[in-house]
Amino acid sequence: DSINLAQRTQFRVSRRMLDLQLESLVTLIRDYSSQCLEGRLAGGEVFVSIKEGSEEKLSSLPDPHSLEMWMRQAMCARNILENDDIDGRFYHPLRMDHRGRMYTSSSWLDPQGDDFSRGLIRLGTGRALDEEGWKWLRISVAKIWEGLGEGPGKRSSFDELLSHTESPDSPFVRMLVEIAEDPIGSIDLWSEDRQDIIRAHSEGFQRLSATLAFVDALNGGGVGAHTDYVAVQDASSNIYQHISLLIRDKEMAELVNVLESDRPADIYQRVADVIK
Repeated sequence: DSINLAQRTQFRVSRRMLDLQLESLVTLIRDYSSQCLEGRLAGGEVFVSIKEGSEEKLSSLPDPHSLEMWMRQAMCARNILENDDIDGRFYHPLRMDHRGRMYTSSSWLDPQGDDFSRGLIRLGTGRALDEEGWKWLRISVAKIWEGLGEGPGKRSSFDELLSHTESPDSPFVRMLVEIAEDPIGSIDLWSEDRQDIIRAHSEGFQRLSATLAFVDALNGGGVGAHTDYVAVQDASSNIYQHISLLIRDKEMAELVNVLESDRPADIYQRVADVIK
């Protein structure tokens, strides 16, 4: 029943995010290429070389394999949008592995996938935000901005996350509004100087998607505004969370956020501190 219920979740491709993600990649490649490469014409042939001292910057370009996969996903997304019968909407068949974990059958346009995938998708049918929905959208956008720009500090409490979106005149909210008005012009801000859209486990496109969803809802009045944003909630140290429950270890449960505390715990940092 659980897997069938999950398979009935309808998704759609965000046309706005598709255009912005492709434009962002073009901007990144164009700018880095102009800074790192130079060409010359000699004897009717064009020679391209790397400018001296720009090797490190050139390494910031997406690797060819990732770029190819993103372009294939973009083509798939465009085809879905152009199909009048489905109007950009689709479903994910799910499967279970030997551990009982559920996975999508495709890694494209995948809510469990990489930053490029997650940035592109929204819920197939949106709904009006109630008080609880508006609260969690505010938490989501503040959480994904932790440690960046005017965002909250790392491992903020829920109250601290909410306080950053309490007033439309707060520096954080004003920053979000400015980004929504000019996403490409503000690319260095939401992509962490363009690094958080090409490295492993990037969140740049998800950050932009969350920002646009929040600003849209804010302009719609917050509670009562319509949204189709997919708010992601991720477990921390999932295996140890289960173990803490199985052996009823209170200290472990506190370290992996099974029990409530003033702010999120980070078991990996605790282990690193001990090793040091």
